[in-house]
Amino acid sequence: MDTLTGIAGRVDFLSALDSEIREHKQKDATLAVALLDIKGFRTINSAYGYDIADRILQQVAERLQSVKRQQDIAGRIGVDEFGLVLLNLKSPHLAELAANKLVTSLDGITLDDAHPLDVRIHIGIALFPEHGDTSDALLLQADRALHSARETYQLYKTADDSHQAEISSSLLVRELERAINKSELELYFQPKVDLKKQRLLGAEALVRWHNSERGYISPEEFIPLAEENGLIFPLTLWILNTALRQGVEIRQLWPDFRMAVNLSASTLAEVELIELVMRALRTWDTEPDKLMIEVTESAVMKNPEASIETLHGLRELGVILSIDDFGTGYSSFGYLKKLPVHELKIDQSFVRGMASDVNDGRIVQTMINLGENFELSVIAEGIEDEQTLYQLMSMGCHHGQGYYIGKPMNRRKFLNWIDESEWTRPALAEPAE
Repeated sequence: MDTLTGIAGRVDFLSALDSEIREHKQKDATLAVALLDIKGFRTINSAYGYDIADRILQQVAERLQSVKRQQDIAGRIGVDEFGLVLLNLKSPHLAELAANKLVTSLDGITLDDAHPLDVRIHIGIALFPEHGDTSDALLLQADRALHSARETYQLYKTADDSHQAEISSSLLVRELERAINKSELELYFQPKVDLKKQRLLGAEALVRWHNSERGYISPEEFIPLAEENGLIFPLTLWILNTALRQGVEIRQLWPDFRMAVNLSASTLAEVELIELVMRALRTWDTEPDKLMIEVTESAVMKNPEASIETLHGLRELGVILSIDDFGTGYSSFGYLKKLPVHELKIDQSFVRGMASDVNDGRIVQTMINLGENFELSVIAEGIEDEQTLYQLMSMGCHHGQGYYIGKPMNRRKFLNWIDESEWTRPALAEPAE
């Protein structure tokens, strides 16, 4: 028993919660744990003193007791933190109804005319068994929901399965590490073509993951995980070596084929990168100019000096360098003269809108002119229809990429595409007027 408030103290509260969890497991029933704290309690303590603060705690406990059902359990589990266990809930939504009732009952606590305090609370709710099946797990989830309610200025908030998401994410990271180590990933290739010569130039290597249990996992999901968990560098090395190895086979069909590989910001910062690229080229007997490395403006700008130094080293190897997503970053013109690149890649957001938006067309033409002024080739990605293709040709764009030319394909389909595509045959005819 808590001597100040007359309700259960922390030890009794936790003991009762453990007991109820065991009973609810046997009955396959639902219970909720609600944690609540008083907003700005330390300030109240400092401004008004301990006596006033204690009287506030007593009023909160009284109202908590008056709101709860007789079967529910209330307790003071911290200096200004209270807990409430709601038993045998027929619906999880009843926990939020109870929280709303509790907020209403505690609204506007005052001591007397001399001390008109505006006391507010926040509540975090966790459900058994949805958010945990032990007292520790439920209290952790309720506490996280409570902090989230504070940060988002909500009076109450239910746990959002963030703990389960973290567990799932952790498992996925381990599975990704295994997939990299055991070469369980796959490369897809999206064709890149020379618009002036109207023939295949090469392809961009894109990693794909078909997990045996989870099915297809999007790169938008697993690449950020790789970045956050120190796996992006080994993943990039796997992509690089696999792309160069498969490029040897592709060049048997198309000798001038150039493979493009993407580098992230953290990979650019690796001191061993240049040596490892050189070793990979040597291992797969690939001329440096048959490898293109694509980096985004944003990746370069995270550490401009180190990134530019790395790019210079790669260029000295003879590797072809491309700035991806050009035009979307803040560094487009200021850093262009400093970047030792060979190519600008116009972001698809501009290319896709060309046919319907004259301003997008003007932006694309400006970028093509800019590339020529800097003696750089220009590639447009996001070509999805014939009109855009021929519009880019008429603008003088050097290279192109997009679904109209070819979607990303696995190795087998890409080899078939080379056999059958018009881009590996004599030049395309201009459309009839």
